[in-house]
Amino acid sequence: MTDGQVHTGTIDAQGDITIGTLFNQGTASVILSGANNQSLTLNADKFPTGTFTVNKSLNAITTTGILTLAGVTTIQEGTLSLGNDTNFNGGITVEDGGTLSCSTAGAIITIDDADTVTVNSGGIFNLQGEFGNLITLQSDTTASWNLVMDGSYDIDYIDVSYS
Repeated sequence: MTDGQVHTGTIDAQGDITIGTLFNQGTASVILSGANNQSLTLNADKFPTGTFTVNKSLNAITTTGILTLAGVTTIQEGTLSLGNDTNFNGGITVEDGGTLSCSTAGAIITIDDADTVTVNSGGIFNLQGEFGNLITLQSDTTASWNLVMDGSYDIDYIDVSYS
């Protein structure tokens, strides 16, 4: 997606996605599916603002660049691996078979203060910072966000605020 915008429907991407600097978001929903690992490269923080769904079986989506997900994010199956700073503005649900992961030391993950991160039974929440280079998990304001953890987690070297 290099230029223009998509305002209707659903984009079901089964390959790599690159968001160019001239792309102007739009309101379409995006599903990342298919049998292979995928990369989501953002040269500008202009990802479509509709719902975002990961349905990858055992495969992964790896992000590069600053990503803002304005709609509801659902990880049905597979892994969403955050490679840089990420803003979640519509809530996150990690379902049975899904994983939300970040191992990029120094990354900042921002969650809208009105939203909830829900990790259902069978879902995994994995954040791996480094000593002296923490992953920051924060609210977008000084108001709190919520975490519902019914799944499993592996969390090391993070800084959490307003949860």
